[in-house]
Amino acid sequence: RAFSLAHDRVSASISAALTETKKWNQRDCPLKPTLVLWLVLFLSIYRDLSIPAVFDVLLDFLREREPTIGLKAVTPEALCHAKGRLGSEPLKLVFRDLSSSLSPRIETFRGHRKLAVDGTYFRVADTPSNVKSFGKKKGRTEAAYPQMLAVILVETSTHRALDVELGHCHVGERSLTKELVARSLGTGDLVIFDRGLPSFEIFLECQAVDSRYLARISKVWSPEIVKDLGPGDQLVSVSACSVERKRLRAIGQDPNQSLMLRMITYCVPGGETVRLLTDLMEPRVYPAIELARLSLKPP
Repeated sequence: RAFSLAHDRVSASISAALTETKKWNQRDCPLKPTLVLWLVLFLSIYRDLSIPAVFDVLLDFLREREPTIGLKAVTPEALCHAKGRLGSEPLKLVFRDLSSSLSPRIETFRGHRKLAVDGTYFRVADTPSNVKSFGKKKGRTEAAYPQMLAVILVETSTHRALDVELGHCHVGERSLTKELVARSLGTGDLVIFDRGLPSFEIFLECQAVDSRYLARISKVWSPEIVKDLGPGDQLVSVSACSVERKRLRAIGQDPNQSLMLRMITYCVPGGETVRLLTDLMEPRVYPAIELARLSLKPP
């Protein structure tokens, strides 16, 4: 019964995605869009197998539900062409639909859902279209393969990916993070940013969607100390850097605005000093030591 429900749920999501993106076709071909989208889903699970081998696994899976599925031979080249015709938009819709329907038990921090944002790079096939879309990293020599930047929003308690933003490897994680914040965060969320991700503009975006944040900042940040709230706990004023002021001015926002935040400072083994900025302003409700511990837990 569980297998049947899962199959029906995913099938319904696939059909809706293909309809919305108008990817149904009338070609007399065994590789229908529904089958190809199932194949892409299976490729993410069986990453150590070749595409033809994964296709065989998929057919075994589907025949348990649909014994009359065709047996016509399909070449590896046909599988690749079918994936290209499908494109990425239907997969995005299926991911967002299925991820939003899951409701596991979530651990919270003082009533806030704990989330984290992190970025990573994926190597993709060395094709002209991938080079154009994602680019290649350059060091002493150019990388052999294009690399796709992925910024992922996850729940820290379940490690479930809620949303992902993909982009060119030279775009920068912050610009993709702003897209995730605007699209997927809201009231009741607490997002943890690691060093390198926070920016004044991202803080403004969090404020716009009414989500809270806890962000580790690097040495280049220079908050203005306003008041001591306790050991390692200070009220500070934060302003945009010169580059961000130009961007704020360009979109019609006040470039000289500032944010009143708390800065939590503590040391970790080895002597490194860690600084956190947060808009959880009440020390009695959100003690500094609990915020420090929360920042140390890996996403």
